[in-house]
Amino acid sequence: MKKKSLVALILAVVLSTSMAFGLSGKKAIDAYYQNIKIYKDGSLLKTTQEPFIYNGTTYVPLRDVTESFGYDVKWNGVASSITLTSTGNMSNTEIANLRYQLQQKQIEINTLKYEIDKLKKENKDSDKDDDDDDKDDEKYIKDKIEDDYEKYKDGKYDIKVKDVDVDISSKKVEIEIKIDAERDKKEWEKRDSGDFKDYIEDICKMAAKRADKDVELTVKDDDNDKAGEYEYDESKKDFDVKSEYGDDDDDDDDDDKDDEDYIEDKIKEDYDKYDNGSKDIDLKVKKVDIGSKKVEIKLEMDVDRRSDEWDDRDKSDFRDLMEDICEMAAKKTDKDVEIELVDKDDDKAGDYEYDESEEKFEHDNEYKK
Repeated sequence: MKKKSLVALILAVVLSTSMAFGLSGKKAIDAYYQNIKIYKDGSLLKTTQEPFIYNGTTYVPLRDVTESFGYDVKWNGVASSITLTSTGNMSNTEIANLRYQLQQKQIEINTLKYEIDKLKKENKDSDKDDDDDDKDDEKYIKDKIEDDYEKYKDGKYDIKVKDVDVDISSKKVEIEIKIDAERDKKEWEKRDSGDFKDYIEDICKMAAKRADKDVELTVKDDDNDKAGEYEYDESKKDFDVKSEYGDDDDDDDDDDKDDEDYIEDKIKEDYDKYDNGSKDIDLKVKKVDIGSKKVEIKLEMDVDRRSDEWDDRDKSDFRDLMEDICEMAAKKTDKDVEIELVDKDDDKAGDYEYDESEEKFEHDNEYKK
């Protein structure tokens, strides 16, 4: 073992963490050198001065050690102080360790990317399968409507399906049916409203059962105007009419009142007199009443049904006048028409009927003198 006196060296470059110098000056010590080696993270740390042992404590050069940990060392001779400042620099071992960690993270990232790509492909294949299934269901529902529900027959007029569009989304089936009728014309009005709803409900049930989804169905008329909107909740098995054109009673009443006024005014203006007989016969409107299925009109003439004026009329020509009135009223309302004719004593002089769908006129109970 070597023994040296190193007073100056200790004061200049050695700092022990286990002892402090409270006094300045010189002191002779016995230092022992044993060829001490310092290893950091398994690697030998080279020092500018050889470490030694003094009084049971090992002393090493401060600068060599701290700089290996990324610290800058500064000696202040005036204040007899040492300042350590982190430089952010890392040792080769630390860098190697971080590189290893980074490599491991990159392996994890690559593994996750592989899993993500795999899931994307599976989802894409699944979506493609779903799209194919939806296309099959759309075609099935469309064909089914065109084959089994191509015509609504339970009304006064048949209503044919002109076109069908089916679109299946993630949550519902959307169906649009276009019919060969106009919503404000006789074909639509003469349908059995309740039975037509049953017809639509059957379509919704068929589509819901096929796709296992809720259904929204829209009916559009020949002018592409919306005639009805319907919903079917597949989970609750519940059918609902959202809206249906002409199903509002208040609107119907208003429309009927307008039509009644129109027919009464039209008779007063254009059909108030029959003048093809020995004497003119004036006509007065007593009543115009529009019901759910027909128009009832009561006319009063200014002669007695037993009079010569009534008997001398051209019967065929008079009936043509009644038919003209019926056709005018039927055209306005798209309904059948009944006319009751009475004389000035309120005795019945004749009954006339017009079947709007068949465009057929008939007369009955026409009084003969």
